[in-house]
Amino acid sequence: MKSIKVALLILLFFSIFLLFIFIFRYAFWQDISLTDYGTFKIPKNWIVTQKQDIIYITDKPIQEEGYKIYLVGVRRIKSNDGKYRYEHFENVERLGYGWGAITSYSAEYFLEIYNINGVIEEKYVISFSNSGQPTIYFLAWDNLLNRNEIIKIAKSYKTYPPVK
Repeated sequence: MKSIKVALLILLFFSIFLLFIFIFRYAFWQDISLTDYGTFKIPKNWIVTQKQDIIYITDKPIQEEGYKIYLVGVRRIKSNDGKYRYEHFENVERLGYGWGAITSYSAEYFLEIYNINGVIEEKYVISFSNSGQPTIYFLAWDNLLNRNEIIKIAKSYKTYPPVK
């Protein structure tokens, strides 16, 4: 009888602990809205700036010197030669695919290999899609994010309902 009470107490404690983690996993994070796509979360102290069709997520405003880019978001297009290019960046070419996974809300996270100005680099990538829209790709440009942070951001994505 005593062991059953102890087991139930441990189960109750563990359940409360998991609930606490679930409720507060995005505490101190902000919601970012992408028109016609959906929302995703990033840490509250990160700055989001959109210049033309490029979305910069940085540590401080891009008007200040020395800012660091956590993520840069653009639409990726496939050129006539079958290679992926980023229409807003010169000399950025996708060379290959590392690993990846799809979340349940039309978001993917993966590692890809790029040739950026002649330098071969691995970059974490998050992609967000919504029916009928071109996919938006966020590259971890300055390599400041680790795999767990990439996954957490990707899993926070929620699509908007389709426009009728």
